[in-house]
Amino acid sequence: MKGIFIGMQTVYIHCDNVKEIIEAVNFSKQNSLKRVAIVGGKDSRMVTALLVENIENTTGSIEVGTDANLFISPRDDLDMRTNNVERPI
Repeated sequence: MKGIFIGMQTVYIHCDNVKEIIEAVNFSKQNSLKRVAIVGGKDSRMVTALLVENIENTTGSIEVGTDANLFISPRDDLDMRTNNVERPI
């Protein structure tokens, strides 16, 4: 657990709807979690301002030095032989 609070480990929070996403952000802030990833995030487009204010600038694209977690692929993105990342979101 120590690694979570010093930023050595990532906390993955599974949430899809707006209320869950807001609660995940608030929980992360209240507990001073340094590395948090929202898994799912179906309604995240409805709370983009909140997410922009509270997510590091090292995520969300395929630029050098960032984590590629939002992208479009016409094939299986987990199959390294056939995936084809067309553009970041």
